[in-house]
Amino acid sequence: PFWAAQALSQPRRAFTSTEILSFVKYLPLVAVPGTKCEYTNTNYVIMGVIIETLTGKPLAQVIADRVTKPLSMTSTFLDMEGKDIPGLAHGYIEMDTTAFTTGIPSAFNALASVYLTTVKGKADASYTYHPSNPGAAGAIVSSSSDMARFSRALMDGLLISSNALAEMRKFEQ
Repeated sequence: PFWAAQALSQPRRAFTSTEILSFVKYLPLVAVPGTKCEYTNTNYVIMGVIIETLTGKPLAQVIADRVTKPLSMTSTFLDMEGKDIPGLAHGYIEMDTTAFTTGIPSAFNALASVYLTTVKGKADASYTYHPSNPGAAGAIVSSSSDMARFSRALMDGLLISSNALAEMRKFEQ
């Protein structure tokens, strides 16, 4: 994908949400809206833009004001600046073509093998991209205890309405 090539060839460059969306805006839809549910990071980038537009505040501040501060989540924040985080647990991904990511073209694998730091055949994905690149889709840094606190509050209905929680819990096969 074009965005992946751009991000991997400039791994520490900050991309704006507008730039990220410009990389995907001409791609065909996976399905007609409302007919199929499928995960995509793009949906979260769009959600972040909508939240910022509706509130008039940066997403990081909205998350702090509405989630992390009220829940006393002191180790959680949206990292849009690429801060050096001491003690960050590193995440690794397999670099062979079958395990890296199913469905991603081999050109992406070739780019990834050039730009990602490998350790024993696995790529350290911790600082692969500038954290602004996933933005609302994955730039949150948290501790396991904060994640547990968030999960409890979410499932107890402290963060969203009971109707939204019921909708979230629906499972369609």
